Amino acid sequence: MREAGLKVKDIFVIFYYDIFNFNESELFKLNVNMHSLCTWKDVINYIESEKIYSEDKVSNLKEFLEDPEKWRNKYA
Repeated sequence: MREAGLKVKDIFVIFYYDIFNFNESELFKLNVNMHSLCTWKDVINYIESEKIYSEDKVSNLKEFLEDPEKWRNKYA
């Protein structure tokens, strides 16, 4: 888009996983701001407040989101 002369400063995503450091991403390097409607943190807060899943399942999800590789190695 920039090659076509468009100025891209902001993007909008429906769901942002929020499991990587945005400040190290290619979008950050391109000086683009990202706005999201929802993140995993929002989903977890809702699941916890509505008691949709057990505390064990929510803890497992949080553990995965903190360190997916470590989680995979633990449960592989």
